[in-house]
Amino acid sequence: MKVTEMFPAKYVKGEHLHKPRLVEIHAVEPTELRAGPGKPAERAYLLWFDDVSTGAPVRIAGVAYVDRSSSKRCGHALVLRGVLAKQIAQIVGTEETDEWEGKRAVIYPENAVVAGRSLTLTRARAPKLVPVMPQSPAVPPQADPNAVIESRANSDSPTSDSDLKEATHV
Repeated sequence: MKVTEMFPAKYVKGEHLHKPRLVEIHAVEPTELRAGPGKPAERAYLLWFDDVSTGAPVRIAGVAYVDRSSSKRCGHALVLRGVLAKQIAQIVGTEETDEWEGKRAVIYPENAVVAGRSLTLTRARAPKLVPVMPQSPAVPPQADPNAVIESRANSDSPTSDSDLKEATHV
């Protein structure tokens, strides 16, 4: 068993995202986090979401997953920082986090150097829209009226009244 399975991270971090992931947002809720032992708790916000990249919720390896025991606090959680919150607000079209439920965004890892340290940050972008081609109604092909006339003219069957009389008196 892998150590990350035995002791999964509590929150998603950029290092857990090896590729862009389409996520559906469930909620944003406040919490208290400590920067380390002996440090005071600070107010932070958690973004609860499910990875729906494959069309159904997918678990991110090495990160705790909360089953759907409650309607909002389920799936994966990540600590929502200012830049990421502003990116998501722009994507979903509102800064009101209560309105983010059910909205989708793509989160992805981005490498950066912050204060001399190399970090993998979490960033967001709008999902790429797949163009939907309008379906044209099935129209049966129409027969060309000239084709019918030409086929009669080229056949051995009678096509005029005089031809009919001649054909019947033979």
